[in-house]
Amino acid sequence: MNSIGLLVALFDVYIGMSRAFVVFVCFLIATQAIAQATGQTKSSPSSFTPSTQTSSQFYFGPVLGGSASKVYFFDSQFRYKTLISPGYDIGAMASMRVNKAFRLNAQLLYSVKHKTIVGTDDNRSDPLFRLSSTMQYIELPITYALEFKSVKGTMLVKEVYDWYIGAGPIISYWLSNKGTLRSSNLLEDRIYSYDFVGEFGNDDQNKLNSKETMPDANRFQFGVNFSAGLAFEPAPGRKIMTSLSLNIMQTFLGNSDGKWPGSNPNQTNADDLDILKSKNHSVRFSVAYLFDSKIELRKKGRTNSTIPQKAVRRKRR
Repeated sequence: MNSIGLLVALFDVYIGMSRAFVVFVCFLIATQAIAQATGQTKSSPSSFTPSTQTSSQFYFGPVLGGSASKVYFFDSQFRYKTLISPGYDIGAMASMRVNKAFRLNAQLLYSVKHKTIVGTDDNRSDPLFRLSSTMQYIELPITYALEFKSVKGTMLVKEVYDWYIGAGPIISYWLSNKGTLRSSNLLEDRIYSYDFVGEFGNDDQNKLNSKETMPDANRFQFGVNFSAGLAFEPAPGRKIMTSLSLNIMQTFLGNSDGKWPGSNPNQTNADDLDILKSKNHSVRFSVAYLFDSKIELRKKGRTNSTIPQKAVRRKRR
């Protein structure tokens, strides 16, 4: 990657971070206003009210989820169109109360997303073109959530559900890219399909057999996630959190198109392109099983244990 390409990539990352930050700040202002407005109403057992617990409970545990993603081109494309593709993620989640009505949720995920691009019906397009690739990421979505409590049941048996809405930034690091390409251009060379592995930051076609060159790929990507979910406690000290998130990425996959080597040495396949000046948005559903770290109980235990010792020392004196 030359110096100009590096500057363009850094500028694109800066724009993505700036957009994510602006949206996140706007959401914080809106949720603070909602919390103040709803906090003025009287609560009832069947109504939704912001949680008023002040305990700084810290939960952590595993999380598993599935996703559906779709690539959106920056420029209008008459040759290609994208399809919705499934994916999955697995990792760890932490949740901590930071205010009377707000909770901070964070997930560290190993995420697998798929991208599917096919040719259009345009007479200038290749109807046999089909690009299927698998992209692996390490992702860190952070959500600042406004929490509501719903209490149902009788005086003797009550069920408490925590509903929440939130938003925050998402930081992604692109680990790898691999896939399969099919096209009329390959069939002319009697190649039914071409399996490849992505090569980041390299455009030397002579050394890249079965590789896709992506010299200007943005491996660090930033976006904004909006989420809503339900949490409940199946047992004391345990919490199950479900969430439905919309991830809107603000960073392009790359600043120049990905290419594959041609059938002849020192040539590239100029007819088939991987449009990387695009953004991969997704919808994600996840379930987490969290454990209470019992930080508050430990603090209380230490505090209570020191008081009797001091009293005993004074009594002995």
